[in-house]
Amino acid sequence: MGEIQIKTISVVDAVISALEKDIFFTFAPGEKMTENVLISRYGVSRNTLREAMSQLVSCGLLVKIPNRGVFVREINREDVREIFSLRALLETEAVCRIIKNDTDTKPLLEKAEFLQRETPRDNWDEYVSADIDFHTLLVSLSESTRLIRLYDAIISEVKLCICQSKEHIPPTAVNKITHKEILDAISEKNSVLASKLLSKHIENAISNYEKGFDAKK
Repeated sequence: MGEIQIKTISVVDAVISALEKDIFFTFAPGEKMTENVLISRYGVSRNTLREAMSQLVSCGLLVKIPNRGVFVREINREDVREIFSLRALLETEAVCRIIKNDTDTKPLLEKAEFLQRETPRDNWDEYVSADIDFHTLLVSLSESTRLIRLYDAIISEVKLCICQSKEHIPPTAVNKITHKEILDAISEKNSVLASKLLSKHIENAISNYEKGFDAKK
């Protein structure tokens, strides 16, 4: 009988995961991170907490301000446009590679069909999770380690944009270009159409977020 490899997670990684979740769903944009409170909340040492916070500063979820402390990054409309535009570049490249490599996209179909028939009004958390999973898996199917690594570097900021926009983006606002249509274009090996649909899909999302930020003022 062969050996089974058990994947372990470090204490720092566990704190990063818990703190990341709190940044998305519990802490307010711009809220200061108080070390003593967080040490008590997660039951870890100060050094462990600081290492976790340092990594979250590096990935853009927290902001460290000299002589003031560490704060939850507050997303603005300019951040949304920059982050989502980078998404468009990476995902478009992924689409082209999937078509070139004739990669099977069936793993994406279930999520695409869910997103086609549901709306954020039905179940915001489930809808957003499926949306993020679809795009992350799309990039993974490119089989490009560099592309995947670049996408991993911005996906946390993508989630932050979405979570901080929940309260001022209309729950019925959905992109006009569906995920299923993008998959259909990929299946037809039409890289021009697939890229165009994907770019429009993300541009519509940017527009919705910008309108929400404007309405918040």
